[in-house]
Amino acid sequence: MLRPTKHMNLDISVLRISSCVIDILKKHKMIRHDELLEEVIQSIGSDARIIFVPSISFLYIIGLIDYDLKTDSFVYTKEDNNEIK
Repeated sequence: MLRPTKHMNLDISVLRISSCVIDILKKHKMIRHDELLEEVIQSIGSDARIIFVPSISFLYIIGLIDYDLKTDSFVYTKEDNNEIK
């Protein structure tokens, strides 16, 4: 469950990193894994590296991103924010 505790740093939470990833993917529509990680680290800081994979997993599970194995890239799958199920 995504429930914060009093010791949790909300600046590097799954929801914060996921929000950053979505913002980046809205700009690029498709971006390589390593480039996305670098942009997230530049935006939030080096601590984001720890939460990056769980954030990507979260976005994939809820259907907002897809992974292209051939190009090692992530693709933003929702064109309109109102389509979220």
